Parts: sequence; structure tokens; C-alpha cells
Amino acid sequence: MPPKATPQGVSVPVSPSPEAPLPETFEAAMAELTRLVSDMEAGSMSLAESLAAYERGKRLERFCQEQLQIVEDQLKLIDAQGNEQPLKLESRR
Repeated sequence: MPPKATPQGVSVPVSPSPEAPLPETFEAAMAELTRLVSDMEAGSMSLAESLAAYERGKRLERFCQEQLQIVEDQLKLIDAQGNEQPLKLESRR
């Protein structure tokens, strides 16, 4: 996101339109969502920019949840096809 100059000379990131096309991959969506959260937490957005960023973030969140559901369904299918033990994904926190 290119920065936008404010009258005070402070650069503020410009959020993409909530209607902008979604990224092609889960990883790209997560990266954009992470940037949006960071920008919002910085507190340098106007109210309108914050609302647009929130709307965009919700779309990205839904996209990521859908992608994770697809992978989970694929894992269940693989397991149903004869794996002796279910594949478990562990959190790497």
C-alpha cells in the first residue's frame, strides 16, 4: 500500500478498497491481513480509512477461513481413503 501524505506531513498507508479483488493465495491474504491489522493498530488511519480496512479485513478473514476449510476437507478425504492414522496439523506458536 503506498503511503498517503497528510496535511501535517505524516505518511499514512492507504488501505485497499474493501471491494478490491481477493488475493490468489492463502499466504498472500494472510500477509495483507497482517499489514491491515498493523496499520490499524498504529492508530494513524482516519475513521473512514479504519472502516474500509476493517471491511477489507473481514473479507480476507472469510477467504482464509474458506481456504482452510478446503484443506481440512481434503485431509478428511485422504484419511477416508485408507490412511491408518489421521494427519494432524500442529500449531507452531
